[in-house]
Amino acid sequence: GLDDLQVNLQGGALRLAEAQLAAEDIAGTLVLTDGAIEKAKLTASAVKSLARPALWVPLQLEARGVRKEGELAFDALLSDALGIVVLQAKGQTEEGKTQVALTLYPIQFIPEATEPDDLSPALGALVSDMIGAVGFEGRLVWDGQSLMSGGKLRLDELAATLVGLHFAGLDGTLAFASLAPPVTEQLQTLRLAAVNIGLLLTDGRVRFALRPNGRLRVAELAFALAGGQLRAEPFTLDFSQLNNIQIILHAKQVDLAKVIRMSGIEGVEAKGELTGRVPISFGSGGLRIAGGRLQAAGGGVLRYVPQEMPAFLKGDDLRTRMLRQVLQNFQYRQLSLTLGGEVGAEQHLHLQARGANPDFLEGHPVILNVRVNGPLVSVVKSALGGTGAKALERLFKDSEPPSPPPQGEGRP
Repeated sequence: GLDDLQVNLQGGALRLAEAQLAAEDIAGTLVLTDGAIEKAKLTASAVKSLARPALWVPLQLEARGVRKEGELAFDALLSDALGIVVLQAKGQTEEGKTQVALTLYPIQFIPEATEPDDLSPALGALVSDMIGAVGFEGRLVWDGQSLMSGGKLRLDELAATLVGLHFAGLDGTLAFASLAPPVTEQLQTLRLAAVNIGLLLTDGRVRFALRPNGRLRVAELAFALAGGQLRAEPFTLDFSQLNNIQIILHAKQVDLAKVIRMSGIEGVEAKGELTGRVPISFGSGGLRIAGGRLQAAGGGVLRYVPQEMPAFLKGDDLRTRMLRQVLQNFQYRQLSLTLGGEVGAEQHLHLQARGANPDFLEGHPVILNVRVNGPLVSVVKSALGGTGAKALERLFKDSEPPSPPPQGEGRP
């Protein structure tokens, strides 16, 4: 019932346990004239997240409002101490309708300068080595009964390590038809230059939509791998059940020669095409590959003819000579790569090839095997090593070349 009123606040504190939010050192002024807000000012030295770990670092708040010609115009700023995060809300209230423009000014992530942990301890616990930029522009409209909202989130060439998963070149703009709850405008598209899941995937593309029921509909998920493709069938994720997400990527037309070249191994020639499937699961234990398998669609050739023969193939004993000859022109009938384990941690890979060198012991059958445990960088690079020599030595130690012929029989 008061028409004219002035209120001054100092040293205030606010704690909202349910929202896990607190504000300290609140101060401000409110002036009412003829029953309407004439001007207002509100500041807080620290707006904190009470979650553990905190969702954001303490932010400073400064808000002002003033009435002109019957319209209340206002703006507010939330920012961290260094000004890395700057969120602005600017709007006006007229005839019972409030409109607000929201702007999160682009945040530029720079290693050892601006890290996720500098802005959000909770995010920093999951993400490291981030580069790129994130920005947002949105709107709110309140008519006294309902809230309408929307906006656009811009991701600009993001790269990071997320719970052991390395990705680079995440880029795109997401248009939201609603912010609460988050709902996208039809299908949205994001591009991903590269991601390492134990397989090095490139040229990623995902098209998806956020639904009002809290579900994510993925219409397309595809990557390039060594001249071929990895693609998932359309699927839907329920955000209320994120403990056991399972996705199967189907591989086709993967060029074995390009896989070998990707590894950086010198002296290896290969011919063949791989197909298969890579099941991926995500839960409380992190991101995992379970039973991934790529196999040659038919026969092919593996040749190892380096300019400088590695030490383990320079020996003069019978077994070394046999291995050296087999490697010069190994023509496989079957070849497969199987892998599994936790991405970014312990993984296992098994390469197996069955075939022969037609120029050696009249094409006597040979089985090549290699089993590797540990964090895999890519299929072949981890299996065969940066130069190939040590891992090829391991491979043939586990393999089954033909038994040496009895003394005095067969070829020397």
